[in-house]
Amino acid sequence: MDESAAGVVAGTWWWDDDGVTRAEVWLELRDGAISGSTGVNRLRGTYAGDPPTVVGAVATTMRAGPEPAMDVERRVLSTLGDGAPLSVDHDRLVLGTGTAMLTFVRVDPHPDGDWTVTAVHRPERQAVVSDGRPQRVLIAGSHVAVSTPSGSTDGSVALGGAGRHSMAVSTGALPVGADPADVALVDALGRVRSWSLDGPVLHLNRDDGGIAVTLARDPGPA
Repeated sequence: MDESAAGVVAGTWWWDDDGVTRAEVWLELRDGAISGSTGVNRLRGTYAGDPPTVVGAVATTMRAGPEPAMDVERRVLSTLGDGAPLSVDHDRLVLGTGTAMLTFVRVDPHPDGDWTVTAVHRPERQAVVSDGRPQRVLIAGSHVAVSTPSGSTDGSVALGGAGRHSMAVSTGALPVGADPADVALVDALGRVRSWSLDGPVLHLNRDDGGIAVTLARDPGPA
């Protein structure tokens, strides 16, 4: 384990906005590279040193968003400037100093959690289903529970060993007459062979490398 200050800051972090966790603003610090999201745009940069500081300018994509979100982006980017210090205090990532300081909470890089389904990918129809249905997937160790408007089912999850992101999901069927969108979710889960995290977003992937299901994690209470 890397016990240096640079090693301690490594990981995925969500913004702690005065006690409210905001998963849409996140940073990934790994091996001197910074990636993440301002809530509107993706960002990337570098950090170095021990204790670590941001090195150079942070680049972003150039999309526009609603003004409140752009205000947040400006605040994040102004703090994430060249020379900004990075440290960890009581398991909080501290970015910057003084009045410009922002804090972030660590995200466990593991698929365990209560997830909201945001998209079901159906390659056989060349379609992505994302209609806002209240579908949820709970992953807890080797157990999975699927909740949909048509009913619920549960089953098992098999994960690869340390450092491996392989996954296999096995569940029961939904009740007869279940909505096709809910059946499609269960079918897609049965095709899952691996998982990956992109900030607060979990991708469950098929064996051909395509995404089967996209989910978002509720940050929960701060």
